[in-house]
Amino acid sequence: MAIVALPLLWLLPEADVPAAQRSSWRSMGIVLGGLLIAPLAALVWLWRMHAVAAFWRTLTVYLPFHAHLGHLAFWPLLTRCITASHGTLLVLALLLAFTDPAFRKAGRELRRLRIFLGAGMVYGLISYFVQAKGYPDHRYPFAAFLFLFAAVEFTHALRLPGYRRTAGVVGLLFGTVLSGLSLERALREHWPGEQVASLTQDLSALGGHALSGKVQCLDTVDGCIEALDGMGLVQSTGFVYDEFLFAAPSTMTAQQAAVQIGLRREFLRELEANPPQVMVVMPRLFPSGPYHYAKLGLWPGLETLLDRCYRLDAERNFPVGAGYHRAGYRLYLRQPACTDARLSAARP
Repeated sequence: MAIVALPLLWLLPEADVPAAQRSSWRSMGIVLGGLLIAPLAALVWLWRMHAVAAFWRTLTVYLPFHAHLGHLAFWPLLTRCITASHGTLLVLALLLAFTDPAFRKAGRELRRLRIFLGAGMVYGLISYFVQAKGYPDHRYPFAAFLFLFAAVEFTHALRLPGYRRTAGVVGLLFGTVLSGLSLERALREHWPGEQVASLTQDLSALGGHALSGKVQCLDTVDGCIEALDGMGLVQSTGFVYDEFLFAAPSTMTAQQAAVQIGLRREFLRELEANPPQVMVVMPRLFPSGPYHYAKLGLWPGLETLLDRCYRLDAERNFPVGAGYHRAGYRLYLRQPACTDARLSAARP
């Protein structure tokens, strides 16, 4: 409440406050008020959607749980943190910066800019290692500051004589060619849509819009949720990601294991309340595996439930491409003879 009230300080009586101090407090209040506009608007929207509790649960339970999954050892993280092209830019830019004759006597603006961009690169690397997953997008904060730092050093080197000017030209040419190659690659490569299209076709054949509220995905990032969203279908339960349900207990703390047990029980309660007619199972457990439907073995009770209450209707397989793992899915149909009592087999 104190933070929310700070922007209103400039409205308080100012009789005993010097003019300069009043102006400073008013400016601070206006700045803080501006910074609070977006969070307060988001909070109002969450309140109107009756989602404040869900947001808080996501923030305090799901995000810490997810952040713990899929960690890599230090050496794999180190080998993935900087690409060859990024390393080339970094080495060339650092050499130009530290061999600048006026490095210690550089103008205040250039010195501050170097410190700011250098701190940004350090922050990016810290962020990458703290997340400990080694994904390419986790390098983006470092890369963003690196490109700015390199551009500053290369353009500054154009004003210097001798080899430094040549190095600046080489760096700018390298960056230009690299950006062109990156753009060409971005235009050429695309996230595969064949699996989503196939799943959409299968779900349409099984009932299409009539499946809304009667279908459930066991997936996180491999296309099932995307297919349902494209068809406008709602799941039987409120569970969107299966990574929390199947994560191996051996990789978790006691607190996280307790959270998983609670989530599994909640998932089964929702299955009992609204049994899905179709279960879609993707082969991979995000973020670190296992693959080929081995995740079902991490929750034997649910695997037993599928065997007793569902029959395998179809299994589709697709080739795994570079940089993605969409490789197929299984469709399970609920058997009419299944009774809710059989759900007890899956309870933790």
